Amino acid sequence: MSSTVADSGIYECIATNKYGNASAKGMLSVKQKTILQTKPDNQEMRVGSFVIFRCTAKSEIDLAHLIDWLKDGHPISYAGRFFMKIFNMKTVVHINVWLIIKI
Repeated sequence: MSSTVADSGIYECIATNKYGNASAKGMLSVKQKTILQTKPDNQEMRVGSFVIFRCTAKSEIDLAHLIDWLKDGHPISYAGRFFMKIFNMKTVVHINVWLIIKI
């Protein structure tokens, strides 16, 4: 069995015996993982042109998230031919990132 967002709420434990009772409360917040709404498309370009890969992610508003780009499994250094442009940073819920490559 797994948790769902509907399981979020305040939970209370009450212990009782013949002399009285005691209680304590705890709050559960169930969060969702980041979801990719737009994924990079496969592309074929001629030498000397620009290539743009686009990726859009959505996550819980109170969770920090970011998009990292890798090439052949290795982190990209944003120097030289690689540029990253971030859109929609006003709302932390959505992050829209373009990776621009000068071929």
